[in-house]
Amino acid sequence: RANILGWKVFYVPDARALHARGGSETKSGDIKETRYAYNRKPPELRKRIIENRYYVLIKNCPLSLFLRVLPLIVVYEAAILCYITLFDTGSLPSYLNVLRKFKMMAKKRRSLNGRRRISGSGFHKWII
Repeated sequence: RANILGWKVFYVPDARALHARGGSETKSGDIKETRYAYNRKPPELRKRIIENRYYVLIKNCPLSLFLRVLPLIVVYEAAILCYITLFDTGSLPSYLNVLRKFKMMAKKRRSLNGRRRISGSGFHKWII
């Protein structure tokens, strides 16, 4: 988002960041470890992880990029929905929360787009 608003963003390979809640924490990147890390999180945090993925897309992703990667998003989201349906049914209400907050997120998107300092193609080069 900082880049969208015109801030200069630099890649610093030696930089280290601390992710306070570890939304994507794994040591090895192994899929089994990823599932285990997700399941260790408190139920409310798991719901927020699901919701925030959608909020980031709604607020920040240019429509042209969204349409370009839509097939990948559909496959990925179908897999996640299957997993949640089988192993984490307590997080299913997150999908309703996203629908309830869609108008608010769309309003935030319009506000962000009004302050955008880079084009959609400029955004693409940072993402893809």
